[in-house]
Amino acid sequence: IYAVKTGVALVMQLVRATEFHGPLLTALLLTALPASCLAGYDALSFMSLASLDPLTYRLVMQARLFAVAILWQVAFGRRLSRMQWFALLLLACASVTKSIDKIDEIGNVAGHGVAIALVQLLLSAGGGVAGEVLLKRYQVPTDIYNVMLNLQGFVALLFVLCTLEGGLGAISTELLGPEARHKLASDPWMVASVMCLAGHGIAAAYFVREMSNVLKEMSGACGLVVSAIIEWGVLRSSACTALGVESVLLAMLALVAYNTEPLENPKPPDEEPLPQRPS
Repeated sequence: IYAVKTGVALVMQLVRATEFHGPLLTALLLTALPASCLAGYDALSFMSLASLDPLTYRLVMQARLFAVAILWQVAFGRRLSRMQWFALLLLACASVTKSIDKIDEIGNVAGHGVAIALVQLLLSAGGGVAGEVLLKRYQVPTDIYNVMLNLQGFVALLFVLCTLEGGLGAISTELLGPEARHKLASDPWMVASVMCLAGHGIAAAYFVREMSNVLKEMSGACGLVVSAIIEWGVLRSSACTALGVESVLLAMLALVAYNTEPLENPKPPDEEPLPQRPS
Protein backbone atom coordinates (compact mmCIF):
# COMPACT_ATOMS: atom_id res chain seq x y z
CA ILE A 1 0.00 0.00 0.00
CA TYR A 2 2.79 2.44 0.88
CA ALA A 3 4.55 1.70 -2.40
CA VAL A 4 1.35 2.40 -4.36
CA LYS A 5 0.68 5.59 -2.40
CA THR A 6 4.25 6.78 -2.93
CA GLY A 7 4.01 6.16 -6.69
CA VAL A 8 0.65 7.92 -7.02
CA ALA A 9 1.78 10.87 -4.89
CA LEU A 10 4.99 11.22 -6.91
CA VAL A 11 3.08 11.23 -10.21
CA MET A 12 0.69 13.87 -8.85
CA GLN A 13 3.60 15.99 -7.64
CA LEU A 14 5.37 15.81 -11.02
CA VAL A 15 2.23 16.51 -13.04
CA ARG A 16 1.25 19.47 -10.87
CA ALA A 17 4.87 20.64 -10.61
CA THR A 18 4.44 21.33 -6.90
CA GLU A 19 7.47 22.95 -5.27
CA PHE A 20 8.54 23.29 -1.66
CA HIS A 21 10.23 26.62 -1.08
CA GLY A 22 12.82 25.30 1.32
CA PRO A 23 15.59 22.69 1.63
CA LEU A 24 14.61 19.11 0.79
CA LEU A 25 16.14 18.02 4.10
CA THR A 26 13.65 20.26 5.91
CA ALA A 27 10.70 18.52 4.22
CA LEU A 28 12.17 15.13 5.12
CA LEU A 29 12.64 16.08 8.76
CA LEU A 30 9.19 17.64 9.04
CA THR A 31 7.42 14.54 7.74
CA ALA A 32 9.59 12.07 9.67
CA LEU A 33 7.41 12.20 12.81
CA PRO A 34 3.99 11.49 11.23
CA ALA A 35 5.57 8.95 8.86
CA SER A 36 7.16 7.07 11.77
CA CYS A 37 3.91 7.14 13.77
CA LEU A 38 1.75 5.83 10.92
CA ALA A 39 4.29 3.18 9.88
CA GLY A 40 4.53 2.05 13.49
CA TYR A 41 0.74 1.84 13.62
CA ASP A 42 0.67 -0.42 10.56
CA ALA A 43 3.52 -2.61 11.81
CA LEU A 44 1.89 -3.12 15.21
CA SER A 45 -1.46 -3.95 13.64
CA PHE A 46 -0.19 -7.41 12.68
CA MET A 47 0.74 -8.10 16.30
CA SER A 48 -2.49 -6.80 17.84
CA LEU A 49 -4.75 -8.53 15.32
CA ALA A 50 -2.97 -11.81 16.03
CA SER A 51 -3.77 -11.43 19.75
CA LEU A 52 -7.28 -9.94 19.63
CA ASP A 53 -10.57 -10.90 18.06
CA PRO A 54 -12.02 -8.38 15.54
CA LEU A 55 -14.68 -7.12 17.98
CA THR A 56 -12.25 -6.30 20.81
CA TYR A 57 -9.85 -4.66 18.36
CA ARG A 58 -12.60 -2.40 16.97
CA LEU A 59 -13.82 -1.49 20.46
CA VAL A 60 -10.33 -0.44 21.57
CA MET A 61 -9.71 1.59 18.42
CA GLN A 62 -12.95 3.56 18.89
CA ALA A 63 -11.15 5.58 21.57
CA ARG A 64 -9.09 7.20 18.78
CA LEU A 65 -11.95 9.69 18.38
CA PHE A 66 -11.19 11.20 21.77
CA ALA A 67 -7.40 10.89 21.44
CA VAL A 68 -7.51 12.87 18.19
CA ALA A 69 -9.78 15.52 19.73
CA ILE A 70 -7.53 16.00 22.77
CA LEU A 71 -4.28 16.13 20.76
CA TRP A 72 -5.86 18.48 18.21
CA GLN A 73 -6.83 20.91 20.97
CA VAL A 74 -3.29 20.85 22.38
CA ALA A 75 -1.61 21.24 18.98
CA PHE A 76 -3.74 24.14 17.77
CA GLY A 77 -4.50 25.80 21.09
CA ARG A 78 -8.26 25.62 20.59
CA ARG A 79 -11.12 24.02 22.48
CA LEU A 80 -14.02 22.01 21.16
CA SER A 81 -17.47 23.10 22.26
CA ARG A 82 -19.77 20.95 24.35
CA MET A 83 -21.90 20.23 21.29
CA GLN A 84 -18.87 19.04 19.32
CA TRP A 85 -17.85 16.74 22.19
CA PHE A 86 -21.44 15.49 22.35
CA ALA A 87 -21.33 14.68 18.62
CA LEU A 88 -18.09 12.72 19.11
CA LEU A 89 -19.67 10.85 22.02
CA LEU A 90 -22.70 9.95 19.91
CA LEU A 91 -20.43 8.67 17.13
CA ALA A 92 -18.44 6.59 19.61
CA CYS A 93 -21.68 5.09 20.93
CA ALA A 94 -22.78 4.33 17.36
CA SER A 95 -19.49 2.58 16.61
CA VAL A 96 -19.60 0.57 19.83
CA THR A 97 -23.21 -0.45 19.17
CA LYS A 98 -22.29 -1.55 15.65
CA SER A 99 -19.40 -3.59 17.05
CA ILE A 100 -21.54 -5.24 19.74
CA ASP A 101 -23.93 -6.25 16.96
CA LYS A 102 -21.11 -8.61 15.90
CA ILE A 103 -20.85 -10.14 19.37
CA ASP A 104 -20.43 -13.61 17.86
CA GLU A 105 -16.93 -12.57 16.70
CA ILE A 106 -15.63 -12.18 20.26
CA GLY A 107 -12.94 -14.52 21.45
CA ASN A 108 -10.23 -14.71 24.09
CA VAL A 109 -8.81 -11.29 24.99
CA ALA A 110 -5.06 -11.12 25.53
CA GLY A 111 -3.85 -8.31 27.79
CA HIS A 112 -0.75 -7.65 25.69
CA GLY A 113 -2.93 -7.43 22.59
CA VAL A 114 -5.00 -4.65 24.18
CA ALA A 115 -1.80 -2.85 25.21
CA ILE A 116 -0.46 -3.03 21.64
CA ALA A 117 -3.78 -1.75 20.28
CA LEU A 118 -3.63 1.20 22.69
CA VAL A 119 -0.13 2.05 21.45
CA GLN A 120 -1.48 1.87 17.90
CA LEU A 121 -4.27 4.23 18.87
CA LEU A 122 -1.81 6.84 20.18
CA LEU A 123 0.47 6.49 17.16
CA SER A 124 -2.42 6.90 14.75
CA ALA A 125 -3.85 9.93 16.54
CA GLY A 126 -0.44 11.54 17.05
CA GLY A 127 0.65 10.95 13.46
CA GLY A 128 -2.58 12.38 12.06
CA VAL A 129 -2.49 15.54 14.17
CA ALA A 130 1.24 16.04 13.51
CA GLY A 131 0.56 15.83 9.78
CA GLU A 132 -2.17 18.45 10.06
CA VAL A 133 0.24 20.77 11.89
CA LEU A 134 2.76 20.42 9.06
CA LEU A 135 0.16 21.10 6.39
CA LYS A 136 -1.35 24.14 8.09
CA ARG A 137 1.34 25.77 10.21
CA TYR A 138 4.49 24.90 8.29
CA GLN A 139 2.77 25.18 4.90
CA VAL A 140 4.26 21.95 3.51
CA PRO A 141 2.57 21.47 0.09
CA THR A 142 0.16 18.55 0.15
CA ASP A 143 1.74 16.83 -2.85
CA ILE A 144 5.22 17.03 -1.28
CA TYR A 145 3.79 15.89 2.05
CA ASN A 146 2.21 12.80 0.49
CA VAL A 147 5.41 11.84 -1.30
CA MET A 148 7.66 12.26 1.75
CA LEU A 149 5.20 10.72 4.21
CA ASN A 150 4.58 7.55 2.22
CA LEU A 151 8.18 7.16 1.06
CA GLN A 152 9.49 7.35 4.62
CA GLY A 153 6.72 5.07 5.85
CA PHE A 154 7.59 2.55 3.13
CA VAL A 155 11.29 2.63 4.09
CA ALA A 156 10.41 2.23 7.78
CA LEU A 157 8.24 -0.83 7.09
CA LEU A 158 10.98 -2.36 4.91
CA PHE A 159 13.40 -1.88 7.81
CA VAL A 160 10.98 -3.63 10.17
CA LEU A 161 10.51 -6.49 7.68
CA CYS A 162 14.24 -7.01 7.24
CA THR A 163 14.82 -6.86 10.99
CA LEU A 164 12.15 -9.42 11.81
CA GLU A 165 12.80 -11.77 8.88
CA GLY A 166 16.58 -11.86 9.04
CA GLY A 167 18.01 -9.48 6.47
CA LEU A 168 17.57 -7.96 3.03
CA GLY A 169 16.64 -11.31 1.54
CA ALA A 170 13.19 -10.92 3.07
CA ILE A 171 12.39 -8.19 0.53
CA SER A 172 12.81 -10.55 -2.41
CA THR A 173 11.06 -13.48 -0.76
CA GLU A 174 8.20 -11.69 1.01
CA LEU A 175 7.51 -8.85 -1.44
CA LEU A 176 9.10 -9.49 -4.84
CA GLY A 177 9.20 -13.28 -5.02
CA PRO A 178 7.05 -15.22 -7.51
CA GLU A 179 4.92 -16.68 -4.73
CA ALA A 180 4.10 -13.24 -3.33
CA ARG A 181 3.28 -11.83 -6.77
CA HIS A 182 1.11 -14.83 -7.64
CA LYS A 183 -0.77 -14.62 -4.34
CA LEU A 184 -1.53 -10.94 -4.91
CA ALA A 185 -2.49 -11.34 -8.58
CA SER A 186 -4.84 -14.24 -7.81
CA ASP A 187 -6.78 -12.26 -5.20
CA PRO A 188 -8.73 -9.45 -6.93
CA TRP A 189 -10.32 -8.41 -3.63
CA MET A 190 -6.87 -7.82 -2.16
CA VAL A 191 -5.85 -5.76 -5.20
CA ALA A 192 -9.06 -3.72 -4.92
CA SER A 193 -8.44 -3.25 -1.19
CA VAL A 194 -4.90 -1.98 -1.80
CA MET A 195 -6.10 0.49 -4.42
CA CYS A 196 -8.95 1.77 -2.24
CA LEU A 197 -6.72 2.20 0.80
CA ALA A 198 -4.08 3.94 -1.31
CA GLY A 199 -6.67 6.34 -2.71
CA HIS A 200 -8.02 6.98 0.78
CA GLY A 201 -4.54 7.72 2.11
CA ILE A 202 -3.77 10.21 -0.66
CA ALA A 203 -7.12 11.99 -0.41
CA ALA A 204 -6.97 12.18 3.40
CA ALA A 205 -4.09 14.68 3.31
CA TYR A 206 -6.06 17.07 1.09
CA PHE A 207 -9.11 16.69 3.31
CA VAL A 208 -7.17 17.38 6.51
CA ARG A 209 -5.48 20.43 5.00
CA GLU A 210 -8.81 22.03 4.11
CA MET A 211 -10.79 20.71 7.09
CA SER A 212 -9.37 18.99 10.21
CA ASN A 213 -8.67 15.64 11.78
CA VAL A 214 -11.68 16.16 14.02
CA LEU A 215 -13.99 16.41 11.01
CA LYS A 216 -12.17 13.46 9.44
CA GLU A 217 -13.10 11.38 12.48
CA MET A 218 -16.67 12.67 12.31
CA SER A 219 -16.89 11.56 8.68
CA GLY A 220 -16.82 8.03 10.06
CA ALA A 221 -20.51 8.53 10.80
CA CYS A 222 -21.19 8.80 7.07
CA GLY A 223 -19.13 5.67 6.49
CA LEU A 224 -21.12 3.79 9.11
CA VAL A 225 -24.46 4.73 7.51
CA VAL A 226 -23.31 3.99 3.95
CA SER A 227 -21.73 0.66 4.93
CA ALA A 228 -24.98 -0.39 6.64
CA ILE A 229 -26.98 0.44 3.49
CA ILE A 230 -24.59 -1.56 1.31
CA GLU A 231 -24.39 -4.46 3.77
CA TRP A 232 -28.15 -4.75 4.27
CA GLY A 233 -29.64 -3.51 1.02
CA VAL A 234 -27.11 -4.21 -1.71
CA LEU A 235 -24.96 -7.18 -0.70
CA ARG A 236 -27.47 -8.60 1.80
CA SER A 237 -24.53 -10.12 3.62
CA SER A 238 -26.08 -9.71 7.07
CA ALA A 239 -29.45 -9.21 8.69
CA CYS A 240 -30.77 -5.80 9.69
CA THR A 241 -30.84 -6.07 13.49
CA ALA A 242 -32.13 -3.74 16.19
CA LEU A 243 -28.60 -2.92 17.31
CA GLY A 244 -27.59 -2.22 13.73
CA VAL A 245 -30.48 0.19 13.25
CA GLU A 246 -29.66 1.84 16.57
CA SER A 247 -26.05 2.38 15.48
CA VAL A 248 -27.21 4.02 12.23
CA LEU A 249 -29.60 6.31 14.09
CA LEU A 250 -26.87 7.30 16.56
CA ALA A 251 -24.50 8.06 13.68
CA MET A 252 -27.13 10.26 12.03
CA LEU A 253 -27.75 12.06 15.33
CA ALA A 254 -24.00 12.62 15.65
CA LEU A 255 -23.95 14.30 12.24
CA VAL A 256 -26.93 16.48 13.14
CA ALA A 257 -25.37 17.47 16.47
CA TYR A 258 -22.04 18.34 14.85
CA ASN A 259 -23.63 20.40 12.09
CA THR A 260 -25.53 22.52 14.60
CA GLU A 261 -22.14 23.88 15.69
CA PRO A 262 -19.47 22.84 13.15
CA LEU A 263 -15.80 23.38 13.81
CA GLU A 264 -14.44 26.51 12.13
CA ASN A 265 -11.07 25.91 10.52
CA PRO A 266 -8.51 28.70 10.59
CA LYS A 267 -7.37 30.00 7.23
CA PRO A 268 -3.77 29.34 6.16
CA PRO A 269 -1.41 32.25 6.78
CA ASP A 270 -1.36 33.28 3.12
CA GLU A 271 -5.13 33.65 3.16
CA GLU A 272 -5.36 35.77 6.32
CA PRO A 273 -6.46 39.34 5.63
CA LEU A 274 -3.73 41.94 5.97
CA PRO A 275 -4.03 44.25 8.96
CA GLN A 276 -5.35 47.71 8.12
CA ARG A 277 -3.12 50.68 8.75
CA PRO A 278 -4.59 53.27 11.12
CA SER A 279 -5.76 56.33 9.25
